[in-house]
Amino acid sequence: MFFSKTFFTTFLLSALALGAPLADPDPAADALEARATPAPPATAFGLVAIAPGTPIHQHRISASNSGLHLLSPNRDAQCGPDSTQRRPFAAFTLRDGGQWFLWDPKTGSRRQQLWSDVSGMGQGALQYTRDRREANGLNKNRITTEEFGFMGAGTKERPSYLTWRGDHEFIACPSAGGGEGAWSVWLSAGVAQPGGNKGCKKFRARAVELPKALGCKYSN
Repeated sequence: MFFSKTFFTTFLLSALALGAPLADPDPAADALEARATPAPPATAFGLVAIAPGTPIHQHRISASNSGLHLLSPNRDAQCGPDSTQRRPFAAFTLRDGGQWFLWDPKTGSRRQQLWSDVSGMGQGALQYTRDRREANGLNKNRITTEEFGFMGAGTKERPSYLTWRGDHEFIACPSAGGGEGAWSVWLSAGVAQPGGNKGCKKFRARAVELPKALGCKYSN
């Protein structure tokens, strides 16, 4: 039986209480160079999929509908002080304890946190919350929100990659119909084809500095 990531999202949330090529212009970034990341940076970073020989190679990660995607630029993120500006790709930050957030320099209820269910049921489903209140309600017995970090020197020769518990591999799965369309992003939890998907590919998420990133509210 085929289970899509949408099914997993609906199930998990009830139980708990789209990227363009690297060469595409992105006004939020000065340059696509990995930053040195010996500790969580105070500024924003983007993520580029590194998976040579696959359709997702050198495409940037976006965020919409509570999940992360490749080959699908953001279409509904509300960015900037007045929430009227648009950015095609997601910006992130790490905080104390390796907590991973969507970038927003504001504090309070707008903060959107990344989380994953790496249990046998969740299989690494990777989602983000609507706000701080929802983040505080996550079931920490099943959900992981910490231990994200970086690996690498942050140079051209040794770029930095996002990790979870020291593992730098993530998984991307194509849309159910195959061919063109968004790929969903999953945390690597020991399942090669999570959620009953087919054609999934492992990739590394290279961190790129976004010194001019705008804070955004991403859709749920």
